[in-house]
Amino acid sequence: KFEICEGGKIEWHGVEYTETTYKTITAVSDNGCEYEATLDLRVLPAGADESYDETICYGTTFEWNGSVLTESGTYTHNLDSCGATATLKLTILPETKDVVEEKTLCYGESIEWNGNTYDKTGEYPVTLKDANGCSYTATLDLVVLGKENHTVSKFEICEGGKIEWHGVEY
Repeated sequence: KFEICEGGKIEWHGVEYTETTYKTITAVSDNGCEYEATLDLRVLPAGADESYDETICYGTTFEWNGSVLTESGTYTHNLDSCGATATLKLTILPETKDVVEEKTLCYGESIEWNGNTYDKTGEYPVTLKDANGCSYTATLDLVVLGKENHTVSKFEICEGGKIEWHGVEY
């Protein structure tokens, strides 16, 4: 049994073959004896080259030809024994950095952020998509100031006297 690629050739018992053939002949050995010889020739079609472009988000992987790829680059592997290849151009998008937005509110106020309303001190993370469809985390770091207690200060001074209160002279 023989296999050749399309466009190839093989010589067998002095004859050149380029097409799929199954043939039995009577041949003579070097010592003069006759024997039957069979040629079973298969011509493999020339495979077409294949090309792929893929883009993935930072932090994700791409599986191709049994390998897990984690870096941008061009990857090639043979598709068949006749030289057809598959080529992958893999692009990994740059990382979208997580975002922290700091806000301070007075007691009794609230803020609407990414479709939710917040009125308590805390960190509120949400997962968002960037322009390429890649995920990132945005966090609201919210501080709500405490309720202020107002006090009334009462002072008595003599006429013409002065008093200092909260750094101001009266």
